[in-house]
Amino acid sequence: MNMIYFLKDYQEENFNALSKARLDAEKIMIKNGCKELNFYLGGRKIYYKSFFKRRNEKKKLKSGDTLLIQYPYYFKYWESFFNTIQELRSNGIKVVALIHDIICLRPYEKPITMNDEVKVFSQLDGIISHNEHMTKLLVESGVKVPIYNLGIFDYLSDKFDMEIVDDFKNINIAGNLVIDKAKYIYLKELDDVKTKISLYGVGFEKEKVLNHKNNLDYIGCFKPEELGKHMKTGFGLIWDGESLDKCSGMMGEYLKVNNPHKTSMYLSIGMPVIVWSKSAMKDLVLENNIGIAIDSLKEIDETLENITFEKYKEMAENCRKFGEKLRDGYFLGKAIEKIK
Repeated sequence: MNMIYFLKDYQEENFNALSKARLDAEKIMIKNGCKELNFYLGGRKIYYKSFFKRRNEKKKLKSGDTLLIQYPYYFKYWESFFNTIQELRSNGIKVVALIHDIICLRPYEKPITMNDEVKVFSQLDGIISHNEHMTKLLVESGVKVPIYNLGIFDYLSDKFDMEIVDDFKNINIAGNLVIDKAKYIYLKELDDVKTKISLYGVGFEKEKVLNHKNNLDYIGCFKPEELGKHMKTGFGLIWDGESLDKCSGMMGEYLKVNNPHKTSMYLSIGMPVIVWSKSAMKDLVLENNIGIAIDSLKEIDETLENITFEKYKEMAENCRKFGEKLRDGYFLGKAIEKIK
């Protein structure tokens, strides 16, 4: 019987949502019958001292088996691992990558081009892409291997349903709050927005805030799985860039193909979301009636004013049901079934 293995990731526990996404993926893979393969990552010294352990791990793989890896893989191991991929594929083993990020579309320290990434993906036997928008971009860029759409990232956590109250016309922003990542929350133009905004995350630079009407309330920094205990009600906002008018800059453009992990976090606690009207998440949000889409943050007051409590309760109930799927690992589990 052919087996599906996954390559164990190396991540330290912290407040980073990306590490949670990768650790959640491992747990879901195990739940779906995948077996762990350990290449002993955790620093260059450990990696090279573990050569023989790694060789023994590779012997577990048989022709016809599949190895799931999480991409991006670690740059400092990539050359060695690239050779391993070719070795495994020559022995009849399929290698499929779950994409967390497309590196060339984000501001990384060591930028690479789309052509570089296409070359990497072309050495695989399959890819799990975020959504149909990312898949379209990959195909148009020259990727020819089979691609499976994830839809949205799962979010494993304890059951925590948000309280539904009639004081819901406020927004929550969670994530990296440094000015280079979330410049829009520091802009003077935010003075014109009356809606209360609660902030959660690392890097908030209060002294750089240019709006002074005190509609920003910094709550604090919490581990991803604990955020839901601190968010009381309202909507979760998914926005990036340097403008209130649209999601701008490199990170804003990335929303056109990306599944932000914070979307899954909000929905996992039953919180409706607000997304940019040109974002990749818009289709899923509107089709499932789990939030709203806007063109500009300058619309937020009027948009929320026109949402009745009955409408909000309907969206929140849909989010509660949708959140159950996310907490159960439904979406990655469905993708793994397609690979089998």
